Amino acid sequence: MEMIGKSYPYVVVYIRPLFKVKTKVIDNDLNPIWNQTFELIAEDKETQSLILDVFDEDVGQDKRLGIAKLKLIELEAKTPKEEQLAALEAEKMILEERKKLKAAGVIGIG
Repeated sequence: MEMIGKSYPYVVVYIRPLFKVKTKVIDNDLNPIWNQTFELIAEDKETQSLILDVFDEDVGQDKRLGIAKLKLIELEAKTPKEEQLAALEAEKMILEERKKLKAAGVIGIG
């Protein structure tokens, strides 16, 4: 929270840093409830974790308020395994296409 007691929090959620999702910003709230759903791909629930990186939106640079790391093995998946595998294959195709576009100079590095 800022010195004047305000906070505009949001959360960056990811399993792998390459594919991050961001919640909406909750205006002026020290006890936010997002109630949002995201679908993320996990390859190995034994070794991977869900990362929740909490920030305060601010003019200039946002401030990190905290971070939580939840082991996937301790969470329950709601998507059937077949759907998870199909999504993983689709993600691999996207990565290959990005790689080709970068090699062709169509998109920048980053």
